Amino acid sequence: MTEAQIYQRLRKAWAADSSVHATRIESWIGRGIPDVNWVHHGDEFWTELKVLWINEQFKESLKKEQVAWLLGHTRAGGRAWVVAQIENDKKRYFAWWGSFALRLGRAGRNDMLDTVPLDVPHVVAYSPEELIGMLAQKWRV
Repeated sequence: MTEAQIYQRLRKAWAADSSVHATRIESWIGRGIPDVNWVHHGDEFWTELKVLWINEQFKESLKKEQVAWLLGHTRAGGRAWVVAQIENDKKRYFAWWGSFALRLGRAGRNDMLDTVPLDVPHVVAYSPEELIGMLAQKWRV
């Protein structure tokens, strides 16, 4: 499973709904910018997509530029999330509020994969529709 496959799953679930607009960002200029910008019924938010291994370890950790972007954006009042899906599990999505990026960034460094901190406040969704609906809400965890 890849981040692109997670995005395709999420996007496909919302393809027929004109109240949802998603833009996948591939940026080599602005390092750290999250993978997807979403608008859901007028509410905008960003998601950084990650794959978790079956043992709930990050396949690839957050880079320092991603941590800096997520922290800066949420401190300024923006909404951003780190969204992860366990490899080969198409049913569960985990999401952490971007302000926890520093803690999540420490969860796995380069090839050294430590357990993802499930004690950090997070949400769990069981469908792409449920996930995007939850993340678009104006609440923060």
